[in-house]
Amino acid sequence: MSSPYPRTYYKGYSREQDEKLAHELFYGTSIPVDSDRHRYPLADSPHERRALEALRRLLSDGCRDLEPAILAALCCALDPSSGSERRLVFKGRKKRGRPRDFAADSQVDMHVLGLCTMGWKNEAAVKHAMKKFGLSRGAVFKARKRMRSWLKSSSAI
Repeated sequence: MSSPYPRTYYKGYSREQDEKLAHELFYGTSIPVDSDRHRYPLADSPHERRALEALRRLLSDGCRDLEPAILAALCCALDPSSGSERRLVFKGRKKRGRPRDFAADSQVDMHVLGLCTMGWKNEAAVKHAMKKFGLSRGAVFKARKRMRSWLKSSSAI
């Protein structure tokens, strides 16, 4: 049974702003000069701490069906100032070979998929992505293939 009172987010905080900060932890922000590269919050910077706080608020607000002990442990592991023995840290992976950027691939794939769901033909959507992201046709298809591969491997887990 749902409550007759509207659910409010944490007083003094905006859910939309918290989502934006949490999004930056995972996807970074695009560097205008090179759309394939992203800038992530610096480790232990005030910006990263604000983003981690935002992620903790989002988790504790939106994961009400998660076991409370697991949620508490997750939130403590995300808090660098907590006394938790375990800590989750966001850091870049060491890449071998040509760098692959999940966030850039995701942006390209979501752009093409979004246009296709609006009724665009696939080839027209790919051409639009080529122009928007400054990529070759092959690079757009490779990015989409990497996303399909990643999604297929993550769904097998």
